[in-house]
Amino acid sequence: MNFLKKNHKYKITNRLLVSKIIVILIMAVTFTVTNSCSDDNSTIESETKLLTQQEEEDLKFSREEEKLARDVYLFSYEKYGETLFDNIARSEQMHMDLVLTSLNLYNLSDPASSERGVFSDQTLQSIYNDLISLSDLSLIEAYKVGAIIEDLDINDIIQ
Repeated sequence: MNFLKKNHKYKITNRLLVSKIIVILIMAVTFTVTNSCSDDNSTIESETKLLTQQEEEDLKFSREEEKLARDVYLFSYEKYGETLFDNIARSEQMHMDLVLTSLNLYNLSDPASSERGVFSDQTLQSIYNDLISLSDLSLIEAYKVGAIIEDLDINDIIQ
């Protein structure tokens, strides 16, 4: 975390916390399904509400932020073969999938590239590049990078 805090180009604000809260709220709405009876008794409608522009941006940012974590863990897994990295990458993929469900629910475009290590948000792109460079140095550095990623998540929740 100190690495990222010392470099202002990596300034991560409360935006991540807001993003995570929005994702949780949207997931709650997504799974709130009402059976509404139509003439044929087969219509199921989702209860949805419109998002503000900020909420849309935060949701898209969350999708790429989860992708960043997944892509870094996949890089470390492929380089060092440590199962821990693969397990965490799978967890991050599940987070990505949940955010994608929300994006689809609100008919929002998915900002996440299918190409590993490619991000539309340039801050996330820069962070990814630096984390990969660190992880590439050694297995110990790869573990440290994992700690940085998790530390960012925890600090975003606390702030």
